[in-house]
Amino acid sequence: GLREEFFTGGLVSSGEECAKHIRQHYCGSGDNGKKALWFTWKESEKQNPMQFLAHCEEGSDAMIDIVTSVDDADFILLHGSEVWRKCRDMDSSSSSSGDKDNVVVDLKFLYEEDYTVVDELLREAANKGLPMICANPDLIVG
Repeated sequence: GLREEFFTGGLVSSGEECAKHIRQHYCGSGDNGKKALWFTWKESEKQNPMQFLAHCEEGSDAMIDIVTSVDDADFILLHGSEVWRKCRDMDSSSSSSGDKDNVVVDLKFLYEEDYTVVDELLREAANKGLPMICANPDLIVG
């Protein structure tokens, strides 16, 4: 991210505001963490989705539980648009099926214009009335 010391008077980004909102409303003190359906970026040298999730939970008593279905979710965390990540730990079998290949689902709409996966999930979420929190409205953050 951006280093705050380089900006006179501080710096606030859309990601920072989102993290603060999530911390206050979805993993506040004394609360059990809420459950999120998580759209994010693929992990790479430039992108580490876990850093954002950890920032959202900083100083709170509860963690956000990453779930594998709309039925189990309290909200959608839209952090990126490449993948639907179904667990926190990519190295464990913490997905409901235990199958590592099922832990990250390529959303395909960004590069291939295939909306099959995302349309179904968003339709189910809309029918359930799930709130969606968008961490960064830009297409790519580098």
